[in-house]
Amino acid sequence: MKLIMSVIWGFILSHVLSYVISSMTGAPYSFTTASLLSIGIIIFVYLIGMASITTQPSEEH
Repeated sequence: MKLIMSVIWGFILSHVLSYVISSMTGAPYSFTTASLLSIGIIIFVYLIGMASITTQPSEEH
């Protein structure tokens, strides 16, 4: 469930970012470019999340 919500939010936020930047530069908004950007961002965030998770050995007494 966490992965699904990360993908949805990554997709939405990437499109918002692409729209704002294209509006500021005067370039036309491209859904395809924004979608490719969102895929890259989602993969990058997922890899950072996987690399930062460490498991602590449990100490049983």
